[in-house]
Amino acid sequence: MYVLIADDDPVYRALLEELLTAWKFDVTSASDGNEAWEAIQSNDQIKLAILDWMMPGMDGFQLCRRIKEGKTKVIYIILITGSRMKNEMMKVIVAGADDYIMKPFEATDLKIRLRNALRIINLEEELARMRSAPAGGSDPAATASVSKDHSETQQGGGAALAPFDVDALLARCGNSQEFLQTILVKFQETAAKDLREMEQSIRASDRQKLAFLAHSLKGAAANLSATALQQAAGGMEKIARNEMMPRAEKALKLLEKELKNCIDWIKQSSALKAGTAWCAPADRGSVEDDDTGRR
Repeated sequence: MYVLIADDDPVYRALLEELLTAWKFDVTSASDGNEAWEAIQSNDQIKLAILDWMMPGMDGFQLCRRIKEGKTKVIYIILITGSRMKNEMMKVIVAGADDYIMKPFEATDLKIRLRNALRIINLEEELARMRSAPAGGSDPAATASVSKDHSETQQGGGAALAPFDVDALLARCGNSQEFLQTILVKFQETAAKDLREMEQSIRASDRQKLAFLAHSLKGAAANLSATALQQAAGGMEKIARNEMMPRAEKALKLLEKELKNCIDWIKQSSALKAGTAWCAPADRGSVEDDDTGRR
């Protein structure tokens, strides 16, 4: 089955891509709402969309409404949101989303929603086949089920000092050591770039861009369970949105410190040293028992 992922955070987008590919879905990715809409228009095989709520250009809310207002195809939509406010959840429903998930979330949380999505999509397709050929037979729809993750993690003696919640991060990566390494390295690259652009935004007094960059870094840090970095980025976002730019330089130094802690740990961690057993790799399972996400 073809799934569209739309998220402006490259780290989080890579995480979703890896998980869904491992569960044998065919994945199409977009970095913003406009790109996602173009993908939907050009690919009739997309039946499921996982959309981030906040994206540049057309956000997840607007994209969801546009998809649901279109009468040419039916797409099951899961909206990703970092908000836990009731009024924001109501907006998700009003926009026409079929389900939502709050981040950060673990792989098993996403599996549950995908199981529900596949069951509904399969039922709708079966009903459509019955309507088009009421007297004839049809191939039975695949029954979706979620495989349980059976995993245990082992941490080295220095793991307690890590700037990441290693247990939570590993679970979010489907208990895959290899995937965890990939995500951490990608985070290292993108976060360093975001920090440089923040410095430029402060010099240019560009509050809007600074707020966007800080929000993006805050989300990436939350997804990686890097609490101190998440809080520092959240503080920078608040400064930018509340027009407190004189405080931005001091906030930037705190961000640099927390990001350096994260990057130093990534570089030094035995997780990134070939041949070192930092944690026990585990089977991430599949969303379906037979043929998984492929149709």
